[in-house]
Amino acid sequence: MKRILLTLMPMHFINDLYSNILPPLLPLLIASLNLSHFEAGFIITTSNLLSAILNPLMGHLSEVRFERKLIMILGFLTLGISVSLLSLAEEFWQLILITLLMSFGLSTYHPQALSALSEAYKTSKGKIFGFHGASGALGFSLAPLIIVPLHNLFGWRSTLIYAFVPSLIISLILWKFVTIKQEKILEEISMRSLKKSLILLLISAFLTSFSFRGLIVFIPTYYVSLGESLLLANLFLFLSLIPNLIGSPIGGYLSDILGRRLIIALSVLLQGSFMLLFSIFSNPFILFLVGLTNAFSFPVFLVYSTELSKLKGTTIGYMFGIIMGASSLSPAITGLIIDGFGFTFAFLFLSLLPFLSLIPLIKT
Repeated sequence: MKRILLTLMPMHFINDLYSNILPPLLPLLIASLNLSHFEAGFIITTSNLLSAILNPLMGHLSEVRFERKLIMILGFLTLGISVSLLSLAEEFWQLILITLLMSFGLSTYHPQALSALSEAYKTSKGKIFGFHGASGALGFSLAPLIIVPLHNLFGWRSTLIYAFVPSLIISLILWKFVTIKQEKILEEISMRSLKKSLILLLISAFLTSFSFRGLIVFIPTYYVSLGESLLLANLFLFLSLIPNLIGSPIGGYLSDILGRRLIIALSVLLQGSFMLLFSIFSNPFILFLVGLTNAFSFPVFLVYSTELSKLKGTTIGYMFGIIMGASSLSPAITGLIIDGFGFTFAFLFLSLLPFLSLIPLIKT
């Protein structure tokens, strides 16, 4: 493996750990701030909304104007500071403002890192993106197991106030020791210039991500409502996230051999099937299979998008923006459905979306 992959993997771990700090805290926020499920979901929506809009811009700016490393440093610093500021929030509107700041920080890493990897590795991109994805998945998966025990020991406010420390360390390492090469491309891009096949792929990724994110955000809240402890509820969330460690590399590797579209199609078909089973039986071990099948497709969506455009940073920005957009809308809409019709109906609705994502995928 080239040095760039080994350099980016720990950074991806920290970035994605930050991105999953809020869901494990939702039961606590609902109780302490008297939030509805819609308001709780809207917090997650806000944390991803601006990021979804900024992802394509951040990818494009690195190709035509600014250094990737500078954008990544600014993003890590903003992300760490904003998570620390969460510890000071006393009102719902304060949470919204702080999570908007988080959104900016979350928008910077992936377009820079993934376009750098795409340029550095001309072959076996699926496998490389898979290994890189696994490092982020580890951070994302461990977030509940880190934040809840720390809350039990010190309280969530006392824990979050020091959240800026890892981001500061990563920023210093980036500034002093890391070199990230990049190719400047003096070309503008708009939605009109995107290929039809790429737009269809973006739609498929949106539906797949919407369904998975809507489910996992409310896993802790769902099991707490059934009488389980907060720690056990977050262990079940961990069960749905940890398969990314093996699913991303396997899915990426298989896509190098069997083709991108086939692996995505099989993955989303299985994801929808297992989500449907979970909606009916509520067995937490089914969550492992949901997470595994979702992990198969995630890096392949990203690699496939880079093969449909020469503006790799911008294209990855669009793809990640779509994924973040789905992650933004899904919690609020899912929370609204839960408030009106209950968890089971909401989970059944979400399980249908991966099947619908096959329609645009087939036409790519």
